Amino acid sequence: MSRTDLVQDLQARLGALVDPASHAWWERYLEGSAPFRGVRTDNIQAALRAWYERPEVAGLGAVEALELALDLIRQPITEDKLAGMLYLREVVLSRRGVDWRAVLPAWAGLFADGALANRSACDWFALRVLGPTMQAAGRPCARAIAAWSRADNVWQQRASVVSFVDVARGGDENFRGFVRLALGVCGRVVRNPEPEAQNAVAWLLRELAVAEPAQVERFVFRNFSLMSPEAVRDATKKKPAARKGAAGA
Repeated sequence: MSRTDLVQDLQARLGALVDPASHAWWERYLEGSAPFRGVRTDNIQAALRAWYERPEVAGLGAVEALELALDLIRQPITEDKLAGMLYLREVVLSRRGVDWRAVLPAWAGLFADGALANRSACDWFALRVLGPTMQAAGRPCARAIAAWSRADNVWQQRASVVSFVDVARGGDENFRGFVRLALGVCGRVVRNPEPEAQNAVAWLLRELAVAEPAQVERFVFRNFSLMSPEAVRDATKKKPAARKGAAGA
């Protein structure tokens, strides 16, 4: 079967799982920003697993599997994109021989061709693919993703920020220099006045403030003129959590 046939097979499986309640949920969640079918996330995962266990999919080589994942992410429908991201994370990246250095240019291409040009797709990719890849590969990968903050594409800029969100509360426990790197990304992206850039920076700062409230406060003070009022408010509304070893902990 061709890659097109395999994509269409998964799309048919997803199409059979549409239900009105899920459609209403997606309608509220995406607010008209992207097309969708109306399939629950757990049903997407179940259909995906049944699909990639097919011999025609399971037998693909690393390069073919990567291209198949990218084909799914390039589809216009939200559930297809999410399935592609999950397939990429659960199957493709778990194989030996797939190195983040080799795939990062292809991932950047998803932003160039508009495949991730809405907030839900961009953030899912950043949190479900880029973030876990960075956590597994460590500082060199984090620095490479951080370099996307210099991109002209606002969605690629946003992804460079959001990729750090899930681990930001750990601060430099992630690796030495994590906080400096994360703040450097924010310092570049905050210069973009677009809401997609501004609220991504606020999101990361809010999480980072749990570990480094003083550094976040200094960042906001120094970059106040570049930040939207909403970004300032959102960046500073999280209170620091008790640190390990603190009295009473």
